[in-house]
Amino acid sequence: MDSTGKIARAELSQLKTGQTADFFALLSEKQKRATRDGKPYFQLKFKDRQRTVSAPMWDGSPFFASCDDWQVGQTFKIRALYQEHKQYGPQIEIQNIRVATDDDRADGYDPAAFLSRTRFNVDDLYNELIEIAESITDSGLRDLVLHLFKKHEEIIREQPAACKNHHAYRGGYIEHTLSVVKTGLYLAEKYSDYYPELDPPLNRDLIVAGCILHDIGKIHELALGVDSAQYTIPGMLVGHIIIGRDMVREAALELGNIDPELLLYLEHIILSHQGTPEWGSPREPMIPEAFLVHHADDIDAKMNMFVDSIAHHEGEDAFTLRNPALARRILQKRSQ
Repeated sequence: MDSTGKIARAELSQLKTGQTADFFALLSEKQKRATRDGKPYFQLKFKDRQRTVSAPMWDGSPFFASCDDWQVGQTFKIRALYQEHKQYGPQIEIQNIRVATDDDRADGYDPAAFLSRTRFNVDDLYNELIEIAESITDSGLRDLVLHLFKKHEEIIREQPAACKNHHAYRGGYIEHTLSVVKTGLYLAEKYSDYYPELDPPLNRDLIVAGCILHDIGKIHELALGVDSAQYTIPGMLVGHIIIGRDMVREAALELGNIDPELLLYLEHIILSHQGTPEWGSPREPMIPEAFLVHHADDIDAKMNMFVDSIAHHEGEDAFTLRNPALARRILQKRSQ
C-alpha cells in the first residue's frame, strides 16, 4: 500500500516480501492438478521480463472457475500478496485478477514488456556467426554450416536455447551459439600453440563447425511458444543430439561435397558435446576437437546459470536459492 492506504501499482519484478500491490503479468504456465485427497487445483506461473512467480489456484477460490478459460500467453491485471518460499521460491497469493485490456495502457500496461529476449542485437549475432562460418577453410564443412544456418535463419534468430536452465529466452539460441564459437576459437588457438607436436594438429575448421552446429537439433527439439520454448514430440522422443546428427547427415548427403572422414568427426562432436551419458550424450568426446567443443558449450551454459541465479536472487540471504541444474547455492552478496 502507499502512504494513503491505497493499493500501490508496481512491477512484479520489484515486489518485496510481504508487499501487496497491483501489477500486470503474463500467464506463462497453467497445469490442472489434484491434491493427495483428490481435490482439483491449478498450478499457475506468472511473469514479467525479470521475475517468474508461482500461484496455486485452489478449488473454492472465487477465480477457480474462470481459470479454466485462461490461456497461456494472456496478460492479466493482478492484485496479490508477494511472498518468498524457501523451497518453492517466489509466490503470489491472488486477491483479484482479470484479463488486461487496451484500456489498461493508460495505467502503464505494455503487452511487449513481458517477453524475455537476449540483450544483444540479433542481427549482429547472426551476421557475426555467418562471418565466422565463412572463415572455415574446408569448402565441404563451410558449405554444410552455411546451408543449415541459412535454411533455418528465421527460427535461429528467435529460438531460445532451452526451456529453462540457460539462455531460455528469445534469441538465447543464437546468443549461446556465438559465445560457444568464440570460446572454441580461443581454445583452438591456445592449444594449437601449446601442443605444436600434436599430429595431426588441432583442426580449427572442425572446432568452428562443431561449435556452430552442436545444438542445431534444437531447431526441431523445441517449439517457440508465446514467450518460452516447449518440447516437441520429436524433441521428447529423440532429443536434439540425435536430431542434430541426423540434420547434419541429411544436409551432407544433399550437398554431396564433404569429406566422409570430416563428416564422421563432425557427427561425433555433435553426439558427444554434452560430455557424458548422464548428461545425455551417446558418446563421450574421443577426439581433441570434440573435447574442446564440449567444454566451450558447458562453460557458457553454466556461466549463464550463475549470472541468472545472481540476477534473480530474492530475499536478504547472502546465498541464492539452490539452483537445481548447478546443484548448489551461489554467493550473491559480495563487496568485490
